[in-house]
Amino acid sequence: MLVSKKNHKLTILFFLSFLFLQGNIFSLSKVSAITYVDTPGRLGDKLFVYSKAKWISYKYNIPLLYVPLKQFDAFMMHKTDIFYTKSVRRDFKKVVHLKRGCKNFVIEPDKGILYVANYYSNIAIDWGDRGFLEVLREKIAPITPVEKIYIPENRVSVAVHVRKGGGFDTPIFSDQILDELDCTLYSDWTPTSRHKNAHCDCKFPFKFPPDKYYVDQIKKIYEILDHAPLHVHIFTDARNPLRIVEKYKAAVADLDITFSSRPDGHLYKTSVIQDLFAMTQFDCLIRSWSNFSFFADVLWDYVLVAYPDSFCWKKYGTSHQLIIDRAVIKTNDNFLGV
Repeated sequence: MLVSKKNHKLTILFFLSFLFLQGNIFSLSKVSAITYVDTPGRLGDKLFVYSKAKWISYKYNIPLLYVPLKQFDAFMMHKTDIFYTKSVRRDFKKVVHLKRGCKNFVIEPDKGILYVANYYSNIAIDWGDRGFLEVLREKIAPITPVEKIYIPENRVSVAVHVRKGGGFDTPIFSDQILDELDCTLYSDWTPTSRHKNAHCDCKFPFKFPPDKYYVDQIKKIYEILDHAPLHVHIFTDARNPLRIVEKYKAAVADLDITFSSRPDGHLYKTSVIQDLFAMTQFDCLIRSWSNFSFFADVLWDYVLVAYPDSFCWKKYGTSHQLIIDRAVIKTNDNFLGV
């Protein structure tokens, strides 16, 4: 049975008070704790590591020892969490790394063990636990208020996160056409290991879906909302976001949909934190399986969220097409019925 948020807070406050009064809680007690190690991935991956450790802390009511990863100083957890130090590590009786593939690890809250999570630790977070989401949202909140994005009135707003790699990942392989495929001309195709090593969408198709997936989901949301006027804002790591805007705008020119994005040349690297929280200002979200936009989904209750669920590859001549042949649209009935 999971502990309540209130009890979890009281326990952590007790540990903080004891630390202040006694100098070191861990050398004087048998309490266990959880910390985590860095991942070479981007912000979404680092938040995923933190969330795994936070889940263990929440579920077993043990302290989380905070490690300030890159860009974490923008979040409230940087101000409120207990910092991990090497001197604290020496005070535990045992250190247990929650390694990849270890499915049956046991957390013992009162054995003086320091548990260490990593990106691949087999920790199954219950994202439906509202108490945990509330705690996580308090921690992954901006210290400095984020500037509001202009959203026209009387339109349903849609945030669209278009992951293109931004120079961090290997190039995209699939042709980015928006036309319907004549499947009688195309044959099934499977990327080889060579393709997967050289191209990000061959290795992670859900993380880098093609342009057609995003346009299809914009059209579906337009239909689900009974042709309500939409305003779509493109969030992307692409260097030329306006080029994506123009492409998508042309594909839905007959629909009552307006578009916006950050200006070309305004590199996403300078506005990662702003983009994450700006996405939570919108009514709906269309995302890939990028951890970055996944956390926007975690941090906000959207009216609708679309994400890819099934894919296939097709080939005709020199053309290779990644196709998202099924997408999920998750609805929030509390808002949809309003």
